[in-house]
Amino acid sequence: MSYLKENVVETISTGDRDRTLVVNCTDRDGCVLVEIRQQSFGGQRVGWFTQSSVQVSPESVAALRTALGIASALPEIVSAKRERVTLKADRSDNEAIVSGRIASSSAPSLRVWHAESA
Repeated sequence: MSYLKENVVETISTGDRDRTLVVNCTDRDGCVLVEIRQQSFGGQRVGWFTQSSVQVSPESVAALRTALGIASALPEIVSAKRERVTLKADRSDNEAIVSGRIASSSAPSLRVWHAESA
């Protein structure tokens, strides 16, 4: 008989005190999977329970890490682009180019949040 072996790698706070993400490494019969669980707190009687989970195969973990690494660099890329905005207006006689910085706080921006463990 084989037993399921689980190791909690990280618990990530979502900013909502009744929800959390759990990164779990599961080994069942030599097949290792990384599982990301979204858990909610159901009160004193229920406690913490898993709302949903995603299993990531070992082959996909490297691609996921790469994607998350790229995502963490995106705010700097977007910020740099916002610093040097070039607007082109077509006119019949010539093309006017206006360069500058978007000063409006309502300007579009990409935000990627990093969570610390609880």
